[in-house]
Amino acid sequence: MKSTKLLALTALLFFVQFLDAQPVKKVIIEKFTSANCGNCPRATEILKTITADQENVIWLSHHSDFLPDAMYVSDLSPMFYDYASSAPRASFDRVLFDGANRVAVTSGTWEQRLTQQLNETAIAGVAIYGNTHNNQTNFNVEIIFTEIPEAGDLRLSVFAVENIVLGSGPGYDQSNYDNNNPDSPLYQQGNPITNYQHLNVTRAVISDSWGTDGIIPDNPEIGTTYSYDYTYEVPESFDFQNIRIVAVLHYYDENDLSKHYVLNANEAYAASFLGINTTEPEIPMLHAYPNPFSDQTFIEINNLPQNVKLNAYSLNGKIIQPDYQIENNGIKVNANQLRSGIYIYEVLADDGAILGRGRWVVK
Repeated sequence: MKSTKLLALTALLFFVQFLDAQPVKKVIIEKFTSANCGNCPRATEILKTITADQENVIWLSHHSDFLPDAMYVSDLSPMFYDYASSAPRASFDRVLFDGANRVAVTSGTWEQRLTQQLNETAIAGVAIYGNTHNNQTNFNVEIIFTEIPEAGDLRLSVFAVENIVLGSGPGYDQSNYDNNNPDSPLYQQGNPITNYQHLNVTRAVISDSWGTDGIIPDNPEIGTTYSYDYTYEVPESFDFQNIRIVAVLHYYDENDLSKHYVLNANEAYAASFLGINTTEPEIPMLHAYPNPFSDQTFIEINNLPQNVKLNAYSLNGKIIQPDYQIENNGIKVNANQLRSGIYIYEVLADDGAILGRGRWVVK
């Protein structure tokens, strides 16, 4: 029951982005890599460092035509040849940066590119929701614009990504050119490194290689929902609980790589989709006033017991302990423990039962 509740909450967290006037900007990092690339694990360490404290980053590791390995996905080949041509390289929102000769750049500029893209403002929200039965996921991706985008061919690319892939033997053992470098975190880990943790591995391109076209018209309207349905069956050999669906809204131009850039993206765990195995009872929706708020808000609940607990969750599922006081007809919440953003909150009884759930927008 507890795990079912968390899955339902996770699905709601990913969907709630649409409820706010200003969508959250997520930066897509697409790293081109291979188990047979000796410099690639060093690049992974760099990405782990620069993304460690970043909540709004989605990292995909594309194993494509550069020294194909056991995680090779042929549908990624067109992107590899157009964006990278070698590895390790990474693209950031598929932007062709000034002075760069490729969309996917070398590791020396990664931190700068990430910072630049994190400062961009989103003009569209991307939401994912659906259902799952056994290993098959049926899901819908929805897009809503908050500003009119530049004219162009807007598409939706959708990927299945596995958080960690472990394996041993050819195609999984990771070549490591830093094995003899005492200044490297990869020192004496082996060359190759056996049982290496391959992170954020792109397992499938669910859309077309360059995205699904025809979803969004040439002149999209603000506030109109544009959507598309997808189906993906997760192979038995994959770890279903660690499979994420990643949806990327981007431009495409066959003749101009500067017009491939990403407007926004989102992700959701396949296991979080509400499906036939969901047994959670109907949860009352609560309301807080004012909302949005920057100082205090008040959750109205009649006949509130004195021993209830209030939990809040950020959009990436982290539990936040807000500063609150129980009053006769509700809960007063102070914003001092909450950063600007969107939160789901739950009021729980002493036995753990959920008395209600709602949404905050903190300014």
